[in-house]
Amino acid sequence: LWMNDDIFMLADQSLADFAQPRHLGEMQERLGTSIVAGNSWRRGLGQVLMRCHHHGRGTLNFSTHTPYLYHREKAAEVFQQFGGFHKIPFETAYYNWCRSPGLPAAEKSKGPHDLAGKLWINPSFPRVTREFREEMARRFGSPPPSAPTGARGKTDLPCARIHPPDP
Repeated sequence: LWMNDDIFMLADQSLADFAQPRHLGEMQERLGTSIVAGNSWRRGLGQVLMRCHHHGRGTLNFSTHTPYLYHREKAAEVFQQFGGFHKIPFETAYYNWCRSPGLPAAEKSKGPHDLAGKLWINPSFPRVTREFREEMARRFGSPPPSAPTGARGKTDLPCARIHPPDP
């Protein structure tokens, strides 16, 4: 199971909960614009999708910033095919190369503070509300006193970045 550092598990889960990858839709019609996009991540996405298309694989965008379940042997094959270039969207390469059907990513519904029934959450978006911060602080508390600190003296732990704002 691969996760980015901004994903919080909210309930007990098994690997089966992550067996179906999520995608953002078909990208075949936008291949040309992705490969010449302005930032390196979008150019990487374009390169991966062009190679998948050239080899008759899918062109779905699996870069959903969600937990990903990878199988070691398949991941090794994908690394052999694509290499490890800067800003590679490995999840998109992996799931298209392995012909994983996936499911459409869930639509944003009531906003980031609506945690009912969610197994995990990724709070990396600008609409984090006071209610959401308070709920996350209640669930995860404060960082320990020995937490590593960043350049500005603040802790690098995710729970510290979402502490409730001062009244």
